[in-house]
Amino acid sequence: MVLGLIACLTAATGMVLVSVSAVDDPLRDIGRWCLQLALVFAGTGVVGVVVRRYELARASREAWAEMLHELVGAHDETQMAGRLLQAHATAKTYAEQITALTTARGTLRRLSSEPQVKDDETLRSALLRMRKYLKKVIKEYQAEYLAVARQQRLDEAVLTERFKRLAETETTAFPTVPIELRRPLPAGLALQDVQRFPRLNEFTTGFKGSEFRKAYKVAKPIMQRNAGVPAKVEPAPGHPVPGGPDPSIDRPLPA
Repeated sequence: MVLGLIACLTAATGMVLVSVSAVDDPLRDIGRWCLQLALVFAGTGVVGVVVRRYELARASREAWAEMLHELVGAHDETQMAGRLLQAHATAKTYAEQITALTTARGTLRRLSSEPQVKDDETLRSALLRMRKYLKKVIKEYQAEYLAVARQQRLDEAVLTERFKRLAETETTAFPTVPIELRRPLPAGLALQDVQRFPRLNEFTTGFKGSEFRKAYKVAKPIMQRNAGVPAKVEPAPGHPVPGGPDPSIDRPLPA
């Protein structure tokens, strides 16, 4: 702003001096010098504006990139929670993974409150749908967990006693777990009851087609575009990307 004003005043002075002075008048040279100086000031101002705009654009992209990182993290934590709940049907795992879902929901709440996100109704709506999905799973836990937790304590007490008797059996062979003790115990069976835990079972068995996943597929490309990150092309069903992993194979659970 200041450089622009200086450039205008210097240019005006130069034009006046050039127009009123004779060809061999020293004032004409001063006028020409003023015009050249005005060009320098004007150029400096333009460069400053360009640099400032570049810095603002870069800062915006970095902010979007950080939000994209948090979104992907919340999605991956949610997906892993579903896999662990499906693999380990116990009240303890249930409580641990609900904590992970609560953390992911907090991340989504923070993202949906960002000023940039509020300006994009499509993006904000997708994040709210993801939050709403997790809220339903969490509220089901709040309503039904206590009875399962108590059953889990009884299951473990019985299991400990049965294992103790097996270990004390007089035999030369190393004892093995009986078939009936390899199956889910009553607490685990309760968690797998669709009538009692409809949200939990939909989450663990149908995550890929869930409302959470659908909303994520809307939100992620928007954030990628704003962050300047090229979106990956999703392969068609049964047609993996050449050289990429087979999409039909899930990543193994951590040990």
